[in-house]
Amino acid sequence: ELRAGGTDDAGNTQAEDDEAPSGVHCLAMSPRGTHFVTGGEDRTLRVYSHPEGVFEQNVTRFSLPIRACCYSHGGNTIAAAGDDDSIKLIDISDYMVFRDFKAADGFPVVSLAFDPQDELLASVGADGTLHVWDVQSGALKHTERRIAPRVDEDELGEPLGGRNRVAWRGPEGAYLAVPGRDNRGIVVLRRSDFASAFELKGHHSADVSLVSFSPNGMYCATAAFDETVMIWDVAKKEDLARMRLDDAIACGLAWHPEGNALAIIDTTGKYGVWEKPIPEHMSPPTAPLTDADRAKEKELAGLYEFPDDSQGEDAAGAADATAADAEGGA
Repeated sequence: ELRAGGTDDAGNTQAEDDEAPSGVHCLAMSPRGTHFVTGGEDRTLRVYSHPEGVFEQNVTRFSLPIRACCYSHGGNTIAAAGDDDSIKLIDISDYMVFRDFKAADGFPVVSLAFDPQDELLASVGADGTLHVWDVQSGALKHTERRIAPRVDEDELGEPLGGRNRVAWRGPEGAYLAVPGRDNRGIVVLRRSDFASAFELKGHHSADVSLVSFSPNGMYCATAAFDETVMIWDVAKKEDLARMRLDDAIACGLAWHPEGNALAIIDTTGKYGVWEKPIPEHMSPPTAPLTDADRAKEKELAGLYEFPDDSQGEDAAGAADATAADAEGGA
């Protein structure tokens, strides 16, 4: 069963589709909120209108079940993948497949994420291997073997199979966060060279399954198999808040695009909204970045190069000084 739309005063969903195929493993909402796609056991990627929840058409089929799907940030492309070795990119103007990546590892793909510039696509396999692809050329840009926890074959059909969800830190995509295999936290890689930049760890007692950055990238939400969801201050690498679920594991996280709230759905089918996960005395999760912060993000993302090393050092130092001043005045 699929449920779509908002809720009324009683908390009931506004639209639902009881005739939708069973065994839905993944769902992705378009950036404008007008459509969503689903994939699952019947190997078919479908598109629905939102908030009506009305089926519109079949998009494409795979030879094996679909495990992951996502929209590009511009909303023009859908990526989908699953148990076969194919990652398909679909143009939403005609719903035609225009690129087909071959993971070639022999493991199901369980997670997909476009970077905020829609230049790169990250995928994670059930063996925990990360691939990063160039969307335009189709070239494989980076491979990180077994960086994430392994998903065993018998777990793929369970709700827990939807794990190892990666996330790019916006708005420039300077970092890529991946659930860590050994650290019960997340590993954060630099976009410019995919070297490890830092880790967020030490407060979950089991493997992390999901990671989601706030709209401005200042905060990060993680969900783990210890039945908790945690909020992190990314710059300070400190945890800010924790929510313990009711004998369940979160299988989906989504920040409010305009407010201080985090939507959570768990493996029992319960969903709700964590209001004000960021303390009110702190900068909101949607607050615009300063010019200095944005310049630093672009530098880290490798989106431009300085004419000479001294200018780069001066700009980086100015960004660090601004961040230090802001922290000291908080």
